[in-house]
Amino acid sequence: MNASNTSLTAARNGTNLWLALGLVLAAGFLALSLACGEFQSQINSDLLWPHIFLHDLFDPLHPVSGWTFGSATFWFPDYAILVPLNWLCGNSGLEYPLYTVAIYLITGATMAWALAATGVERRKAVIATFLGLDVVLLTQFLPGHAGWLWLLGIPCDHGTSVAMGFSLLALVLGAVRTGKWSRGRSITFLILLTLGLASNTLILVHWLAPIGLALAWVAWRVKNLRPVANGLFWRAAVALALAVTQRLAFALVQVFFFAKLLQYPPTPAYVWESLSRFVNNFVSGGVFSDHWLLWIMGAAGIVAAIDGLRPTQETDPVQRMALLAGLLSLFAAWAAPIATVYWVNPTSIRYLLNWLLLPGWLLALRACGNIAVERWLPKLSVLATVLAIGLALPRIEIDKLFFPRPPEAETLRDFCEHHNLHEGLADFWHTHLLTVEWRFGGPQLDNIANDFIPCFWCNNTFDYFPPASDGRSLTKPAPQFIIIDGLDLQRVLPYFTLGTVQVTHVGPYTIALLTPEQTKRAGEVITKQTMDLLQGRRADWLKSQLPPGSLR
Repeated sequence: MNASNTSLTAARNGTNLWLALGLVLAAGFLALSLACGEFQSQINSDLLWPHIFLHDLFDPLHPVSGWTFGSATFWFPDYAILVPLNWLCGNSGLEYPLYTVAIYLITGATMAWALAATGVERRKAVIATFLGLDVVLLTQFLPGHAGWLWLLGIPCDHGTSVAMGFSLLALVLGAVRTGKWSRGRSITFLILLTLGLASNTLILVHWLAPIGLALAWVAWRVKNLRPVANGLFWRAAVALALAVTQRLAFALVQVFFFAKLLQYPPTPAYVWESLSRFVNNFVSGGVFSDHWLLWIMGAAGIVAAIDGLRPTQETDPVQRMALLAGLLSLFAAWAAPIATVYWVNPTSIRYLLNWLLLPGWLLALRACGNIAVERWLPKLSVLATVLAIGLALPRIEIDKLFFPRPPEAETLRDFCEHHNLHEGLADFWHTHLLTVEWRFGGPQLDNIANDFIPCFWCNNTFDYFPPASDGRSLTKPAPQFIIIDGLDLQRVLPYFTLGTVQVTHVGPYTIALLTPEQTKRAGEVITKQTMDLLQGRRADWLKSQLPPGSLR
């Protein structure tokens, strides 16, 4: 009898292993299919600035200490994944689709880790979470759904906050289940949380705060868990202090510039304005209509979690905490961009990326342990694997995995070469895009805006100073043309006091050509503004790289 049970268990484990591997493989194909469908059509400067940053990272003439970030830096795990991919792929662009595959698989693994931490058997946890992940990724074949999925799969745009959040949840749930913080779990939690908070404040809002509140609630009901809750709070305080210290240290040693955490003060008037924008976007269908199935899945996850939290349900304390943390995380995702005045328009949906996968995870948590539901897992897993691979493979095309070479960009570069134009100015949306489309082999383009000349945003202040002919030093800016598209020429020209300029059209681009005198004047304005920003050690280094007397 025992031998028979052992054989049955071994067979079941072997089946679960193959089901899990099939679902993981299907997730990889679906992520690659998503990249093929979205990568080239969604390329813009917002997507490309990490690629520009990595190019500067290995450029001794343009040190990244002059780089300006937004309020989030996305250090980890974004660059831990992106740096080796960039080293392998160079300027081909292949790093982006490979990153999409990597981050979806990593996120699925952290979801399985968190589910296993609630007490679910490991292989079953992998099957349940990757089945949910595959279902979500399958929505890319519905109209309008792929865009939101793509946001989670790109570097430096909040997608990795989901994987980090599930990792933190798994560690805390493990401590709750065992009733203590082991040394390994404690160190891992502290490291991940410090890196997460230093990289993205959504870790605090979407994950740490909900996890802390959920654990406090469970510890209030189960007194022997209070030491675990206290351990979480002091570890969180240490991690937050380390993250703040890191930012202060950067300022002290004059490395990097950062945008303000809050662009607008969260006064009642601004919050009301943000709420009004959100309501208008929702009522008009700008938020809901393009992703209707994902929202339905979100609602189902909420209902399942609320059902599991009912007093009449005999739910394990660990699972209760997980369900409550998930619910709080979903609601925090809605409240945070409104309360912090970050909600601008439907594109602000990028702050709600936990809604893509957290509802499915809550459903998986409720399903595991339900015998009637578990009986369907093998059949559903096979069906999802076959359907996913069958739909994904025909969509995967090699040429869609690389940076495109638009003919209009090549025409502009040929025009600049023919007229000996080596330096130009453009708005943010053209600067990084054309630089990458030219594979860093065209004229140098620097960023300006109507109200900020030069414009320091997701770019390197030192990049405004091109290499000298010897390749070992820098020269002052000398822009010879301006790409007018996206700019108001009547606002830009007075800033440089350029007067009248010659305007020409090169394909879809409108170009303002500058005379030598105008080039010199524009270069002096840019030099003054950049030196005013740098100051201190960075300004001294820049002066040492320029010809003697050039700043007089």
